[in-house]
Amino acid sequence: MKKDEGFLTIIALLVTTLVVILTLYLLSTSEFNRLIINATEKSIQAYYSAESKLYLLLNKDEYYYGQLMPRVERFIKYGRISPNYDPRITLSKNDLIDGDNGNVIRLNFIAKNDRQCLELSIDSNKDKITKSILVELFLVNELFEMKLPIISHNTLDDNKIEEFTSYMNYLQEKIDFSKLDDEITGIYVSDYDEINVIPQGNSLLIQYFRNEQANPVTEEIIVDHQIFLCLKNNEADEINLNLGNGLDNISIQGIIYVEGDLNIYGNVRFSGIIIVNGKIVIHPDADVNVNGIILVNKGIENNGNNQFIVNYDFLPIKRYGVYLPKFVDIKVNKIKIN
Repeated sequence: MKKDEGFLTIIALLVTTLVVILTLYLLSTSEFNRLIINATEKSIQAYYSAESKLYLLLNKDEYYYGQLMPRVERFIKYGRISPNYDPRITLSKNDLIDGDNGNVIRLNFIAKNDRQCLELSIDSNKDKITKSILVELFLVNELFEMKLPIISHNTLDDNKIEEFTSYMNYLQEKIDFSKLDDEITGIYVSDYDEINVIPQGNSLLIQYFRNEQANPVTEEIIVDHQIFLCLKNNEADEINLNLGNGLDNISIQGIIYVEGDLNIYGNVRFSGIIIVNGKIVIHPDADVNVNGIILVNKGIENNGNNQFIVNYDFLPIKRYGVYLPKFVDIKVNKIKIN
């Protein structure tokens, strides 16, 4: 009997020991899982904290227009942001998620696969958990980076035609001169039917016509050949532009925007961006050379065996494109978690 009692005591001790071991194991496993879950939650929170800085930068005017856009426009135009700006954007700590004090976004401007890009390095340090994301942004409206010298319904794939049409409509609503630098002369026309731009010595003579009159209503001389010439429709009427006189050479740089037809006569050399909501007509004996890009809604008519050369050149495109609405068109391409 005593032997049985001793045996039972040993069994009881073994069972108790196993229960204690199992209990400790379960407690430690539970604590370990709790720590993993807690760390995972903090890591996710740190990621969202870093991502929130990206959306602050892109959606809050103070950062987007106050800090990001001036740097982007300078890079596109000049290929650098120094000495005007440093490659960092500072956020207010009041805008950050509680517990995260990392308020600096580092910038790295690059050209990648024929596109102007910006890499953003964004760090988050929340509750001692560090998370970094690398964001790649496209900077320029893709229509201008497709390396097509002429953008029209005839030159685009079907999946790009809607985008082109939408952009041409957008320009009709939004085009303006509010951001012109001193280097370029703005000429805004909205209440005439027809405009002639012809060479006069080293200057440009601009003639304004109305109601199909033979003589211009008024004239002006433009000394600077860097111009932003904008012809806006007056109500339902079209405004047509006649460029050149068929006799003298004419050389222009900048932007020509026409909400009617563009007629080209004589020897014309142009560097920059031509946007025509009507059609372009190349008249007999014209000799046309464009370096940059042409966007035309209703096509091009070449009347004769004329030389009409358009060379895609991104240098004048980016130099003058910054003056166009939605030329700078910032879009997130990808986000990489480090």
